Amino acid sequence: MKKQWFVAAKKADFNAIAKQFHIDPVLARIIRNRDVKTEEEITRFLNGTIAELPDPFLLPDMERAAAKLYACREKKIRIIGDYDIDGVCATYILYRGLRALGMRSIRRSRTA
Repeated sequence: MKKQWFVAAKKADFNAIAKQFHIDPVLARIIRNRDVKTEEEITRFLNGTIAELPDPFLLPDMERAAAKLYACREKKIRIIGDYDIDGVCATYILYRGLRALGMRSIRRSRTA
């Protein structure tokens, strides 16, 4: 079954939010569409720290994934991404993350 995506249309004064937080109105709309409402929530969304992120081990099977990564730390790893903007960004983020974990034998590849 094919899933259908749609953009939520939450109501807010995007221009006022943009002016108050010195951001583009489009970003104000994106933030509001993610159900971020209060000034405190918007500030945390824009200026949050890594320490404020939810615990990644709340994700299903995260312990198993971490164990697999740890087991592969001495092996060669190839990351394959595509050329669109999210593919390039995701490939780079994964590459930097694996390097930060101490993995050095990483090869980046791209698909068309």
